[in-house]
Amino acid sequence: MGNLPLPRISQVKPFLHSGVDYGGPFTIFMSRYRGAKKCKSYICLFVCMSTKAMHLELASDLSSDAFLACLRRFVSRRGRCAHLYSDQGTNFVGSSNEIKNMLRDTTSAETIEHHFLPGNAPHMGGLWESGIKAVKTHLKRVIGEQVLTYEEFYTVLTQIEAVLNSRPLTPLSSDVNDLSEYLHTLQQRSKWLTSSPPPAIGTLVLIKSDNAPPLQWEMGRIMKVHPGLDNVVRVATVKTRRGTLKRPLLKLCPLPIDDVKA
Repeated sequence: MGNLPLPRISQVKPFLHSGVDYGGPFTIFMSRYRGAKKCKSYICLFVCMSTKAMHLELASDLSSDAFLACLRRFVSRRGRCAHLYSDQGTNFVGSSNEIKNMLRDTTSAETIEHHFLPGNAPHMGGLWESGIKAVKTHLKRVIGEQVLTYEEFYTVLTQIEAVLNSRPLTPLSSDVNDLSEYLHTLQQRSKWLTSSPPPAIGTLVLIKSDNAPPLQWEMGRIMKVHPGLDNVVRVATVKTRRGTLKRPLLKLCPLPIDDVKA
């Protein structure tokens, strides 16, 4: 387990470094008139990297215009953020280079630098993934299977945002001399305590896919490794028949070709 990135432990204004993710779809009514049709909606979550504060917006679709509208409302109410982080999951940008370029254009309109995590690596964005999980938990308990209107659903999201932002970061103490320090709790590491040697360049690997059985996993060859600030390799560039992909090592399965030759 690597060290936390600098935005997580920096003392800066809230939402200067923010993560963003989409959740859904959720079914809503646009009105209560007779014959009103159901439509899909999505939750756009912004989370502060340093304080874990959340900001929830309701998006009508996954288009660039809807995302830009959510981003402008977020900036207008919380202030402009300098850096925006997101993954490349299907909830947000997918694995398409076209969608990534589209979102880079929308964030450049607000002079915000957008950082993308490697594809198929949701564990690297655990901050906003846990935020989406918390929001869905409250939605399930509050509305269950009910279908709300746009205004009703947006109101519930705002109330959930208020509840989540009122949570204490650390356990509260009745002792006035107890400062309840939050920073040292971020240093706890409960998994990934042992390291393994990184794969060599040229290694033949299978790329794990959550949407396909193992026999249909794509094969590729490692062309480049990307060490982090602590010189530990966690991401590699793999060449496949469809082009080059950047994937975390957790999604790569080296083939034991050398063992067979021996």
